[in-house]
Amino acid sequence: MDSYLSIFVSALFTLLVGWILRFVIPKSRLVWWVSHDFQFILPPPGGSDPSIQPFPLKTHALTIQNIGTEIAHGIEIAHRTKPDLFKLNPERIYSEPPIPSGEHLLTIPSIAPGEFITIEFLSYGVYPQLLYVRSDWGHARKIDIQPQQVMPKWAARIYQILLYAGIYFVAYWVIRIILYFYGHL
Repeated sequence: MDSYLSIFVSALFTLLVGWILRFVIPKSRLVWWVSHDFQFILPPPGGSDPSIQPFPLKTHALTIQNIGTEIAHGIEIAHRTKPDLFKLNPERIYSEPPIPSGEHLLTIPSIAPGEFITIEFLSYGVYPQLLYVRSDWGHARKIDIQPQQVMPKWAARIYQILLYAGIYFVAYWVIRIILYFYGHL
């Protein structure tokens, strides 16, 4: 019976270590979000002639971040149509290779771990529909964001201390319960 238990425990330990190593191995992970999206309706130039339609002007920003631990190479941002105007911040080298399907592809050579790139778009014709953001490691994940008030450092420190105290408390009692039941087998 003990030999089966030791085989089971060693197999379980091996699976657990393999699962943990998936998260430890360096890799790049891209996330993206739209930080703002706004449309202006500009009045027609030269007065209020009813035959001239108002002019829509749309602005939005796409932010890409590498939250991984490895450099992300070959970043591609694809739109169904070419944006009217765009600018990268911070300034980066990019290219716009032609695609036979007519879609617009913006490629950036690399993004370092923890680095942000924001692309500001200004559209006065057709709004460019985003198709995908990807790198050599795979597709980027879209995340939802919301502005949040920044806590003072002292409040953040108290929150952090309470968080770690709670983790310690739960771990302590889990270990005590396991040891209690293990001792009564």
